[in-house]
Amino acid sequence: MAGLRRDARPRVDPERCIRCGVCVCVCRAGVLELRSAGELAGLPLARCVVARLGACTGCLRCVEECPARAISL
Repeated sequence: MAGLRRDARPRVDPERCIRCGVCVCVCRAGVLELRSAGELAGLPLARCVVARLGACTGCLRCVEECPARAISL
């Protein structure tokens, strides 16, 4: 399959991440998660984290679909 990288190690840039959750939705391996990062003005904050690094298949879906271009491999 084109685009697969067996040595993939996803990284999320917290400065660029807009916490939309698109990457979580497109990752079939469940590598990425949105986790609680507290509150701001009574509203919940989240941050995207690499939860299961070893499960990454290197499909590049998260990189391709991230609207903020916050993910790299």
